[in-house]
Amino acid sequence: MVWENGDLRLFFEDGYLKLSQPPRPVEGQVRIRQVDEDFSYVHFLSDYGRFGSFQGEKMPLSEFIRRYPDFSFEIVGEYYGYQSLVYGGYLSIPERESVVDMTLSITYTGAIVYERAE
Repeated sequence: MVWENGDLRLFFEDGYLKLSQPPRPVEGQVRIRQVDEDFSYVHFLSDYGRFGSFQGEKMPLSEFIRRYPDFSFEIVGEYYGYQSLVYGGYLSIPERESVVDMTLSITYTGAIVYERAE
């Protein structure tokens, strides 16, 4: 995940799925245009599999990208609204042994562009 002139580019280890019949993997990236850095956040929840009460952390997305340049995020849910999207899943960072439940909330005014490597 990198910032590029106000856009956010997401890179995928195994590409993304094209919703066709049958669905098929596509090599490529997703670019979210004109991301509002003031309203885009990462919410760290709890270690994977841990239930009950927890203490989370909310961090601006720009700070997250600076602090954790090498991370892996498995997206298991995605939700779209008016100029906003939320990805939910599991975060893996080198300095932690276990994965963490994480939510990525992005506010944007541009478009979501699915770029193909082909």
